[in-house]
Amino acid sequence: MGRVTNNFWDNKRKTEYINSVSFPEKLPIFKSIENIKQTILENQVIICTGETGSGKSTQLPKIAISLGYGFNKKILITQPRRVAAKAISEKISTELVKGELFVGFKTRFENNIKKENLINVVTDGILLAEFRSDPEYGNYEFIIIDEAHERSVNIDFILSFIKKILSIRKDLKVIITSATFNTKKFSNFFNDAPISSLEGRTFEVDIKYVKEVIKKDEKINFGIEKVIQILETTISGDILFFLPGEYEILQACKKISGRLDNKINVLPLFSKLTSSDQKKVFEITNKRKVIVATNIAESSLTIPNIKFVIDSGLSKQKRINFNTGLESLIIDFVSKASANQRSGRSGRTGPGVCYRIYTEKEYEKMSDYDTPEIFRVSMSSV
Repeated sequence: MGRVTNNFWDNKRKTEYINSVSFPEKLPIFKSIENIKQTILENQVIICTGETGSGKSTQLPKIAISLGYGFNKKILITQPRRVAAKAISEKISTELVKGELFVGFKTRFENNIKKENLINVVTDGILLAEFRSDPEYGNYEFIIIDEAHERSVNIDFILSFIKKILSIRKDLKVIITSATFNTKKFSNFFNDAPISSLEGRTFEVDIKYVKEVIKKDEKINFGIEKVIQILETTISGDILFFLPGEYEILQACKKISGRLDNKINVLPLFSKLTSSDQKKVFEITNKRKVIVATNIAESSLTIPNIKFVIDSGLSKQKRINFNTGLESLIIDFVSKASANQRSGRSGRTGPGVCYRIYTEKEYEKMSDYDTPEIFRVSMSSV
């Protein structure tokens, strides 16, 4: 393979490590691993699509190692949010031999990356910032842009840089992943790059709509009543309640906690929480959990034991007023793709139920995909 340049990774040690990499058979991606390997070997760029839970985020970096990458220059995988970057690095680490040495992560506030790492997991913003000092991304030989369907400004800029870099760096391999199926645009942008489609969750989700339109300011109380009803009528399974922002989440958590005893854990989840508070949603305890979250929980993160999802259908989105040039956060309906991502969180480990606090007609009126951020925000900060 010809990539070993240091004494630690001599050919024998490298071969032993590559042979030690294994893949969980229970993940849907397992059936496609050999096909993905062959596609990587034959192409500089591939697009990988599959629903949340297929195993893309954790297994693609391991596939890269199994092909001999990471021993000279690094394997890099990006995440839109810091909580996902940390969680995914820890998950990959547990699945690799001596993983604590070879997987690191870096976010705006934390950095445990070491020179021994084979895999670095970083936020999109970190990789974008690196372009200033390393415009050819010369530290990496394999880059995975995960959750590209979110189309943040950071992601779109990174993709444009990578497209230019590919003509210079013939040794660089790139995978673009998406949890939705709007992948043809990515393929076209990268000169008709091949698309590998993966299976997603295998468990059925029963989707229930409300019969009448509920006003935005009434959705919190409606969702709280649904949480209490679920807890009173079922004996197991955690609840994931999607609300648009921090204020709404803290308000809902306070009200839910006030009506429950301490046998239930009520946990918020949003981007500004400390890492220790965010980590609580992943902990396995004897208590049932009610997790009240923003769209941070739509993809990348696998929160264990979620059986019920309550979806307000709302999120906070940055919008620019082109007359004044000022940005503001507005509460608006999510897209169908986001709504489907949310409902899918209840079908990861078994059959689940999603209660949508909007009518089926409202769902049908939603846009198919989220509007890319580059069309609705100021780019001065970038």
